[in-house]
Order: sequence, then C-alpha cells, then structure tokens
Amino acid sequence: MQMTLCYHNGKYNFYTPVMDAFCYIDSLSIEQVRMVTEKEYGKDGLERLPERLERAHKNGHSAHEGGNLEEFLSCNRAGDNEKHLSFEECIRQYLS
Repeated sequence: MQMTLCYHNGKYNFYTPVMDAFCYIDSLSIEQVRMVTEKEYGKDGLERLPERLERAHKNGHSAHEGGNLEEFLSCNRAGDNEKHLSFEECIRQYLS
C-alpha cells in the first residue's frame, strides 16, 4: 500500500494508512520526497509524483478520497503509544 504524501506550508511528510501515523519524525523537503519516492517506488513512482504533489498541494494530502488535511488526519494514531493527536499537534510535530 502506497504511503500518502501530506503537505503543509512548504513541508512534506509521508503518512501510512496501515498505522495511521507519519513515517518520518521530521518534515521533508521536496528533494527528500523525490529521494524517498524513487527508493520506495522506483521510476514508476517518480513518474506519478507530479500528480500526487498536485493533490497534496490542493488538499494537503495525496489520497484520492479528497477532503482537506484536517479531515484526513482526524483518525490518526500518530502520538506516543498510538495516541490520537489534534490537527495542530500533527502539524507542529510532523509538518513544520
């Protein structure tokens, strides 16, 4: 299952729907997003990246189901011991 790309104010992070949590402790630059995408998904992933980035820039995430980033993160388990974090906590910890 492909990780969802989250975006907020020029910062990125990957989010795994399996764990309902972010994949990286620190936010990523666009260059790091490209590197991770190439490593995880190869040439095919890089070819699909512009479309994923477009959705992420529009909605705050690259998932197909739409809605904004706050709605997407409403069911997260991104805190310690799978604790739910508020939208603001998610942004502060993983997308800033």
